[in-house]
Amino acid sequence: MPPLKAVAQDELFRYTSGRWLINEEQQLEQRFVKFNINSLCRKAASLFRDTTECVRIVKMEGNFNKAFLLTMDDGNEVIAKIPCPNAGAPSLMTASEVATLSFLRSCTSIQVPEVLAWSSDPANPVGSEYIIMEKIRGIPLAQRWETMNTLERFKIIDQIVEMERELGSLEFPAYGGLYLRDSMPSGYRHYPLPVDLDPSGLFCVGPSCNRSVWNKGSAEMSKRVASLLDFALSIPQRELDPIADSKSDVQHHLNKFGERQSVNEYSLLLQKAKEILPILSRDPGVVEIAGAALWHTDLHLGNIFVFLDYPTIIEGVIDWQSVQVAPLFIQAQFPEILRPPKGYNPGIEVPSLPDNFDELDPERKE
Repeated sequence: MPPLKAVAQDELFRYTSGRWLINEEQQLEQRFVKFNINSLCRKAASLFRDTTECVRIVKMEGNFNKAFLLTMDDGNEVIAKIPCPNAGAPSLMTASEVATLSFLRSCTSIQVPEVLAWSSDPANPVGSEYIIMEKIRGIPLAQRWETMNTLERFKIIDQIVEMERELGSLEFPAYGGLYLRDSMPSGYRHYPLPVDLDPSGLFCVGPSCNRSVWNKGSAEMSKRVASLLDFALSIPQRELDPIADSKSDVQHHLNKFGERQSVNEYSLLLQKAKEILPILSRDPGVVEIAGAALWHTDLHLGNIFVFLDYPTIIEGVIDWQSVQVAPLFIQAQFPEILRPPKGYNPGIEVPSLPDNFDELDPERKE
């Protein structure tokens, strides 16, 4: 592949899909990744034949990753994904995403992209962590959802329910992130999956890479694979750690929500939460719905791919980065595509047929 012009390469490294009114320089810095695009393309081309070359690069901007559609001279296409600095825990994030995709492909019926090559070591020739995966067939559901009728949408929802039912049936030994055993970094406690869940003995549960869990103040906490109590206590502890490091910085952040916010009151409230959580974590009603569950918590229309000619059939689900094994009562929620509107009041009211149902034509009745 001929070298790209410097200007073109810079466009690939920078975030170019939007602007910020506040802290724009910091936001852009968190989304800037410099890497060797020629090495990335050579790696992708080598997955096919020795003579294959990458002839086209299309950037698909994400908030936490650089994604590229790489097209070869023989027509083959792959997706290359490079995490930005704001993606989460370095090295662990890539290793966990690869393991999650591999687990889903080998141990479930859920259709996800196949990982073709990857590295969680930025010292590789590409100069950054990366994942090269197959381009999932089909089109994003976003391109069809608005033109679908109610029955067609129900068919999609049925498949999502079935996927979540399958995920909910899996019993994991601990909370955290999924990893391949042979790529689990040292220094982190991890638990092998049971034989009935992982007959080949390839996977384990290690530290969570969920962005809500991992930050500078909670790195040590993230090294522990949590029990329910540990998991619960880690939530207020993540907020207390920054207070211990720099109370003034936290106070400055609180002031953005109002001058009457007090870091001391905030700290006291978090301490009270830590006192209550051990009691709540033993409650039978909580324990009953606290099973360790793997879940996709960002099922928006762009992450669900459907057949081009039969858009009621899901072809695959993408973007499993930052997915974690966590208590079911936290994981189970409305998929993003079905998020209720503001003001929605959940309840048990049974819907009824319209008064003129008998007068409707067969198609409308259905």
